[in-house]
Amino acid sequence: GLRAAVLRMRLEEILARANELLDEPDAGAALEEFVWIAAASCRRDRFLFEGVEKCVFEEVATVKQAVHEVGDRLIRRARRAGAIRRGIDSRDVGALVGAAIQAAQHAERDEEWRRYVQVVLDGLRR
Repeated sequence: GLRAAVLRMRLEEILARANELLDEPDAGAALEEFVWIAAASCRRDRFLFEGVEKCVFEEVATVKQAVHEVGDRLIRRARRAGAIRRGIDSRDVGALVGAAIQAAQHAERDEEWRRYVQVVLDGLRR
């Protein structure tokens, strides 16, 4: 449907930027930017992203898988560079960022999500 088409488009935007970030020399900064891009997109389109993990549309599932794979590559690069702790993958990062954004929905100030995402990023560091 329309929601799936829009969701796929949003995921393709994230994927395109994530692929560009693989060429960034600073692996830690590249991962951090990827997290901010994904977080901002989820925040902006939170109704769209609700249920993204359960989405069964094949055209969405394929792009979602590609985003996870590039996310994992960014994470491995950052880990090799000593920028983040061991034992973290893209699904962990997605769950933590998603939880931060969900928690911020109930916050008094609209920009709290940024502070929460920053706490998640700080927690990923070694």
